[in-house]
Amino acid sequence: MSLTAERTEVPVATSEIDGLVERAQTALEEYAAFDQAQVDRIVRKQGPEAVTLRALGAELGVSHGSFRHHFGTRAGVLSAFAAQGYGWLAEHLDAAQVDGYLETGVAYVRFATDHPAHFQVMFNPDLLDPTDAELIEQRSRCLATLVRSAQEVSARARPDMAMEMVAAT
Repeated sequence: MSLTAERTEVPVATSEIDGLVERAQTALEEYAAFDQAQVDRIVRKQGPEAVTLRALGAELGVSHGSFRHHFGTRAGVLSAFAAQGYGWLAEHLDAAQVDGYLETGVAYVRFATDHPAHFQVMFNPDLLDPTDAELIEQRSRCLATLVRSAQEVSARARPDMAMEMVAAT
């Protein structure tokens, strides 16, 4: 009796490989299909509490599991939505800042009225993941623009206080 094993190759059916490739492509398409407009639509119609992974999946006609895979939780989805809003708000504020503090304030209010769903989610911390890196970055960017704008006004109104404000921030 020989104890040497013969090497046999296990044939892998091409259809199995094709199936794996197809599933991977479907998962990528589901993720690519996610558009923040879906979240916006649900928040506008039913409020932020109605945003669930299942509702998003149903809205797009895809598995809610794909959202869980990419965002982890509902808070992950809403944090991505809020981060997008903070990014847009920062852009609006940056553009308005060149025209002065008053215009920066007008841009803030205009953003709130033009993007009510984003605004509602952005300022509801119970819905968000406070450790989300993109959310932290975009929120900080927004705050920095508001602080700069306030410092410019203060420097013009009371130049002696400008350095104190800069030191305080």
